[in-house]
Amino acid sequence: MQASKISQFPSVTIGVINYNGSKYLEKTLAAIFKIDYPDYDVMLIDNASTDESVEYVRKHFKDVSVHEMADNRGPNIARNFALKNAENRYLLLLDNDAIVTKECLSNLIGVLTESPDAATCSPLIVDSENEQKVQYGVTHIHFVGAALIENLNGSGSTTDERVSVATTINGTALLVDRDRANKVGLFDEQMFFGWTDGDYSFRLTGAGYKCLVDKKSKVLHPASVRSKKVVLHQVKNRWVFILKNYSWKTIILSFPALVFYEIAFFPFVIIKGNLKEYFMAITTMIRELPKTFEKRKEFFERKKLPDKRLLRSGNFTNSQSIITNKYLKVGTVLVNRILDKYWNLIKRFI
Repeated sequence: MQASKISQFPSVTIGVINYNGSKYLEKTLAAIFKIDYPDYDVMLIDNASTDESVEYVRKHFKDVSVHEMADNRGPNIARNFALKNAENRYLLLLDNDAIVTKECLSNLIGVLTESPDAATCSPLIVDSENEQKVQYGVTHIHFVGAALIENLNGSGSTTDERVSVATTINGTALLVDRDRANKVGLFDEQMFFGWTDGDYSFRLTGAGYKCLVDKKSKVLHPASVRSKKVVLHQVKNRWVFILKNYSWKTIILSFPALVFYEIAFFPFVIIKGNLKEYFMAITTMIRELPKTFEKRKEFFERKKLPDKRLLRSGNFTNSQSIITNKYLKVGTVLVNRILDKYWNLIKRFI
């Protein structure tokens, strides 16, 4: 798929999602006001920051409209505020530490407006210290509930195609066609952090819309280290994602593999010292099952594509990038092979 030139420039709202981002906002907002796009407005949605973020923006970036949330219940609350209240059809959601390049928005708009069956378009998210290192790009979902990121830590291009269709895309920088996406639903506010963007874009894909990645567009983003709290949300939301979005047939057929995956990677939980967070996550997930099943019903009323087209098997790219022990690396390769064989066995029935 190739992008063509823009015949006209539609108005775009840029929504910056912020929580205690005072150390990032100067660079983030300055970069926004240097882009080559001719028609846009900027809003900052603040999740009850306790630093001087809001005061700083109001003083130094008077063209930015500031909207303050009453409390911090995660980025999805702020994203949904932007999706519901942006002035324009097209909305670029941007994390407070994401630096847009000059031509990024023009490129993304060119791709999205020329794609009548697409609801979102994302740039490559690259390391701000090394632009050749991809953090997020074309992403698909492993059937056991894991992200498969093409060419992670590489250049981001495994094919000659400029634009690729992904099953899910990252929310660090995400251009949304609100007229299409809002028909499917908003971000899941039950998810505080982790799997938030994957769940959102997976539901768009499942409803028949394309989620695109433009490899010509780049956004710079600093590398980060996961805290124990983030691990808790990741574990819980992975199960919420599976139980909400997979068909019951897929869950039943995948169940042996899901159990195998939990057992195989449980040593990582212990090695990282996250045992307490793991069990807290499972407990919270079980407690929230009624909400999860209610949202499952809502999604399946709009779901058009079967799981066979939404899920796949493959190498756990995230795992490979953080494993240093050679024995654990070998174990991960073995797990990948076993799951590949199992997927090939069951996918014809899904």
